[in-house]
Amino acid sequence: MSRLRQDKRRLAVDNYPLRFEARALYGDVDTNRHVNNVAVARWFEEGRAQLNHRVAGAARLLDPPPGRQLLLVSIQIEYLQQVPYPSTVTVGAAVGRVGGASYAVVHGLFHDGQCAAIGESVVVQARDGRPLRLTPEERAALEPFVSFDSAVLQEETA
Repeated sequence: MSRLRQDKRRLAVDNYPLRFEARALYGDVDTNRHVNNVAVARWFEEGRAQLNHRVAGAARLLDPPPGRQLLLVSIQIEYLQQVPYPSTVTVGAAVGRVGGASYAVVHGLFHDGQCAAIGESVVVQARDGRPLRLTPEERAALEPFVSFDSAVLQEETA
């Protein structure tokens, strides 16, 4: 069993403090007649963007201060079941472990009440491409979205 699937809380939509619905588009269909993996990655990207928007604000997300960035440094996705077309899905996002300059975003994709995919991405706050420690205020802004303990991050910015 994979590390992501070991935490059964990831399989329940109610465990994600940020949720939104999305409709599968015809362009998301692959030759096997189900929604392709790129659509799942795009939905997870939108979940990460919505979370970052709520934590950091629109100005920081779309027009950050000079030299400051939120960098996606890794993403892992596990596909648990197929999503048919047409369909509507629920995308969930939460914060996992918070590190010195980084945090994990935990993702879930749900269709008809079942978990279809889970994922995790790591975001690093940086200045001019170098890790920049999260401030106490930034940590406080992340706190309402923390739902999962994540073993992905190391204290890379100690």
